[in-house]
Amino acid sequence: MTLTGRSVLVTGATGAIGSAIARAFRAADVRAIGVHHRGSASAERAAALCAELGPTARAVPFDLRDGLAVQAGIDRFAREQSGLDVLVCNAGLFRPDLLATADPAALAEVLAVDLLGPMLCARAALPHMLRARKGAVVMISSVSAARPSRGQCAYAAAKAGLEGLVRAM
Repeated sequence: MTLTGRSVLVTGATGAIGSAIARAFRAADVRAIGVHHRGSASAERAAALCAELGPTARAVPFDLRDGLAVQAGIDRFAREQSGLDVLVCNAGLFRPDLLATADPAALAEVLAVDLLGPMLCARAALPHMLRARKGAVVMISSVSAARPSRGQCAYAAAKAGLEGLVRAM
């Protein structure tokens, strides 16, 4: 797939890996880049990245833990850009802890952001791609899915689940 003229949405684009991905797409001459971020804490970083990427970049705010917000954010981006060609599910959350001592809410949050979030994003993006009869969904996993380190129980489980999701898709 040539990237010239394509519209791309990168989740977690305000982080180190996500911003590098967005910059690489910009260098590949895509038509539009969606810079996903969550809330006011990352809004300034999203605005700065959009300014760096140029006039084709758009901040796309939504919370990966909220299925309705995911759907609305992706639909809005696809509508404004006349489609969605590439979705990169890069956003991730890491809360190191041992399973025996981990806070159940922290475990649920990691699974919600790292596994359910990409699932909801793909679910929201696929109808746009199917209508266009083209598109790509890229999921960013981790070596931790196969070889987790101490304290990575929720993160490793989410990334292993993400790899299962990709195989199922």
